[in-house]
Amino acid sequence: MHDKSKIIETIQKLLALATSDNVNEAATAAASAQRLMEKYDIEQAALEVESGDDDVVVSTEVLWELGARVDGWKGILASALGTANHAKVYTSRSWGSTGKLVNTFQIIGSKDQANTIRYMYAYLTNEVERLAKDAPGSGRSYLASFRLGAAAEIGTRLRDAALQARKEVKVEAAKESLQAGNGASLARLQSALDRIDARSRAIAVHAGKLNLRKTSGSRASDASAFHAGKAAGSTVRLGGGPSLGKGTSGSIRG
Repeated sequence: MHDKSKIIETIQKLLALATSDNVNEAATAAASAQRLMEKYDIEQAALEVESGDDDVVVSTEVLWELGARVDGWKGILASALGTANHAKVYTSRSWGSTGKLVNTFQIIGSKDQANTIRYMYAYLTNEVERLAKDAPGSGRSYLASFRLGAAAEIGTRLRDAALQARKEVKVEAAKESLQAGNGASLARLQSALDRIDARSRAIAVHAGKLNLRKTSGSRASDASAFHAGKAAGSTVRLGGGPSLGKGTSGSIRG
C-alpha cells in the first residue's frame, strides 16, 4: 500500500524537477507525475474494495482563486485536469481569502484528488506562462490565443497520459494473472475500475445539486498564435516517459 502523503510528496518532487533547466529531466518528471496520479487512484480504489469500504465520499472545495476575471486558458487546464483524474471542476463565485467576492475553480471529488490536481494546476499554469514568454509573436490578442493553444494541447496530452497509465496497469495485471495461472489480478483491477466509475457517478450527482458553472475556454482570435501555442504545448510531455522505478511502475499489488 502506498501512503498517500508519500505519493503527494513524490508528485511535488516530480513537479519541482519538471521546472528544471534540463529539458529531458523536466519532460520525464511531468509525464511521470500524471501517470503516477492515475495509477495511485486505481491502487487506492482496489484497496477500498478489499477493505469493504462501500461508502463513496466526495466533497467540494476550492481548487484555485482567480480574482475578478477568469482566463479561458486556465479553464481549459482546470477542466482537463478534472477529466484526466476522474473529478469535476467548475467555476463559481465565492468569498475569497481577501474577503472579496471572486471567481474560483471548485473541484468535486475526493480529498486526494483535490490535493494532487491542485499541485498539477499550479505547475501547468506556470508552464504556459513560461511558454508565452518565448512565444514567436507579441501583443495582447496574440498571447491570449497562444495561451489558449498551449492549454488545449496540454489538456489533450493530460487525457492521453491518463489513458496510457490505465493501459499499462491493465497489461501488468494481465501478465500477473498469466504468471499466477488465475484471473485474480485482472479481477482486482476490474473491481478497482468499477469503484472509480461509482465515484464518478457520485460526483455527477453531487455536481447536479450545486449551482456551479462548468468551466469553459475562450475562442482564439488569432489562429496562427493558437497553433503556435499548440506546438509549444506539445513540448510539455505528459503522455509518456519511463517508469518511476520499482514500486511506482503501476501494477496494483495484492
